[in-house]
Amino acid sequence: MPDNSAGKQAKCPNCARILTIPASQTEEPAPAAPTPSNDPFDFGGPTGGEPAGDNLGAGGFGGGNFGGAAASHQNPYASPAAASQPMGAGGSGALSVQPMDPSGAVSIAWELFKLNFIVLIGAIVTQFALNFGITIVSSVIQMVILQATGDPNTPALPLINGVFGIINQVVQIWIGIGLLLLNLSVARGQKAELSLLFTGGPYLLSYIGLSILFGIGMTIGLILLIVPGIYFALTYWSTFYFLVDRNCGVFEAFRLAGEHAKGNRANAFIMGLISMGLSLLGLLACGVGLIVAAPVVGLMFTICYLQMSGQPVWQPRVAT
Repeated sequence: MPDNSAGKQAKCPNCARILTIPASQTEEPAPAAPTPSNDPFDFGGPTGGEPAGDNLGAGGFGGGNFGGAAASHQNPYASPAAASQPMGAGGSGALSVQPMDPSGAVSIAWELFKLNFIVLIGAIVTQFALNFGITIVSSVIQMVILQATGDPNTPALPLINGVFGIINQVVQIWIGIGLLLLNLSVARGQKAELSLLFTGGPYLLSYIGLSILFGIGMTIGLILLIVPGIYFALTYWSTFYFLVDRNCGVFEAFRLAGEHAKGNRANAFIMGLISMGLSLLGLLACGVGLIVAAPVVGLMFTICYLQMSGQPVWQPRVAT
């Protein structure tokens, strides 16, 4: 904040509380270097202490440094020129447990969608095209085999169907990781590039391992009269973000998600209701609205993750 702002009150962009601006700021200590993971599910992700977010763009602060120029980029009371500048790459600074604001997150997500709609819609279309393409290839091969053998009960048909089903699942997970990386880049105000959609390879095996454990936890919770399953989802929905954004192992991602869920489960429930409402509106628009609803919902979840972990989020310009 400018020096002449000392003593005035402003809204904190992270926790939304009204705070008094101090007369001076102290420099935060440099974040400790990450330690190598001993997680048995950490299958060959980026190593050497390099943060996962560093391949998303360059910026003026190192993840958790919220002082100085970086703070002005997320300050809703800053000048329009400062508020529109891109933020630096995150994922390497210290985390803090903060309350998230789902309604505010969806508003920011809508503004970000309007600024990046070409790339975001392109990502959704690409994901659908890959799924459709793999399905078409599988169908063509099965038709060729059927014509060659003349036997609709040949074991080759279910074999081909199963193999391409697995391929399609792996590709969708790979693209899903890339979409998560793209949303993180957009939510931080960095340059959005469609090429990020194809950068999820280093996280693929760890992500699959996490998905299996998450699915087991959800299944057990739903069997136990549904409520434990909902509680599990509200607690650990952010696990996938921590895995990719913080470059950590599966069990560390679960630990971080559980820690940051404290005080945020009710907000996560509201976030889920908002996402269902937006998705329903997209379906009611003959399904075409999902092309808009899906990116906005994805950005809302990403912004809520950044808010709850105390990381900077892009803020729209505020007229002065």
